[in-house]
Amino acid sequence: MRTNESSLVTLLSDLQIVLIGGAGGVGKTTTSAALGVALATQTTKKVLVLTIDPAKRLASTLGVDELTHLPQEVEIPGARGTLFAAMVDMKASWDEMVVRYSPDGETVRKIVSNPIYESISTRFVQSHDYIAIEALYEFYERGDYDVIVVDTPPSRNAIDFLDAPKNMEEFFASKLLRWLTIPRKSKLVASAFRPFYLVAERILGSAFVEDISEFFFDFQQLYEGFVARARLVTALVSSDKAGFVVVTIPEEIPTTEAIYFISEVTRRNFNLSAVVMNRSLPESIFSRASDELADRLSDESQDVLVKTLDVIGFTSSEKEVEIASMSQLASRVLIEMANSYEGLKNQKVMEEIQISRLPLDDSIVYTSTQQDRDVASIESLIKLALNMSPYR
Repeated sequence: MRTNESSLVTLLSDLQIVLIGGAGGVGKTTTSAALGVALATQTTKKVLVLTIDPAKRLASTLGVDELTHLPQEVEIPGARGTLFAAMVDMKASWDEMVVRYSPDGETVRKIVSNPIYESISTRFVQSHDYIAIEALYEFYERGDYDVIVVDTPPSRNAIDFLDAPKNMEEFFASKLLRWLTIPRKSKLVASAFRPFYLVAERILGSAFVEDISEFFFDFQQLYEGFVARARLVTALVSSDKAGFVVVTIPEEIPTTEAIYFISEVTRRNFNLSAVVMNRSLPESIFSRASDELADRLSDESQDVLVKTLDVIGFTSSEKEVEIASMSQLASRVLIEMANSYEGLKNQKVMEEIQISRLPLDDSIVYTSTQQDRDVASIESLIKLALNMSPYR
C-alpha cells in the first residue's frame, strides 16, 4: 500500500497498461497525454499514448501534425525516456485482423471484397470497441513499449470497450450468426427457414441478404482466432499489469459518471489505480487570514479604498475623475472581489462534496488544479502532470 505522498507518475510507472476512463469533457484526453509525457520525462521507459477518441485532439496537444495507426515519436527535450503516439485506425486494424485469423488467402479475399465488410470495418460503431482493444493488445504483444497509455472513449462507451472481447465471443455463439449462415451451411435446413428469408429479401433485397449470408459464413472461419485473442485481452486487462485511472471534475453529472465507471471496474475485479479530480481549486488560496481579508474588503471597502489611495498618492488632479466617483467605483470593485472569494469558497465546498461521493478510499484520489491557460504544449502537459497531487 502506497503512502499519500506517492506521485501518480511513480504509481503508474509499475504498470504496462494504463487505461484512462471518464465522461466526455472532463479532460480525459489531456490527462492521458500529460501522464504519457510525464512517464517518458521522469522515467527511462518507452511510452506509447494510444487514443481511441475520433476527435484527434491528442495530436495537436502533443505537437504532432496528425496521428495515424503507425506510432510517431514525440520530441521531448531532455526526456529520460521516449514517447510515441498513435490513433486506432479502424479499417487498418480490421484488415490486419482478417489476415491474421483467416485460414488462407482466399478467405481473406472473399471477406474484404464483400460489400458488408466495408460497412462493418468503417461505419459499424459497435465493432470499433473490439477493434480498439484488439489494437491495444497488438501493440502490447509486439513488446516495443514499456508502458501503453490508452485514452478510452467517454465512460459509458468505455464500458462497452471493456466488454468488447466477451461480446465478440458471445456473438460467434449467438443464434443470430447461426441464422445468418444457414443458407450457406445446409440447403435442407435453409428450406425450413425459406419463409423468413423471403420476407428478408423483400425488405432488404435478395443481393443484400446474399451478401450478409456469405460474409458471415466466411467470417465465422475466424472464430478460433477471435475467441482466443478475446480471452487473452480479458486476461491482460484484468491482470496486475494493467490499471485504470478514472478522470472527472467536481460537478454532479461527471462525478456520477465516474462513480458508475468505478463500480463497473470494481465489479469486473480490474485494478483501479487512481481517480483524478480535474479542475480542482488549490487549498493554498483558502485560509483564516484570507477569510478575514475578504470580510474586511466587503465590510470596510470605503476605508480600505481611502487608505489605498493615500498610499499610492492618488489625487483628483492626476486624473479627470472626481475622487467621490472613483471612490464609489473602486468600492464596488472591492466588494465584487470579496464576493468572488466567497463564491470560490462555496465552489471548494461543492468539490469536497463530490469527492466524498466517490466510493473509495481517499488514498487513491488525486487532484489537478485548474490551469490558467489551455494545455496545448509539451511544457504545459508536464506542468499538468506534476500538478496532480494526492488528495489531502
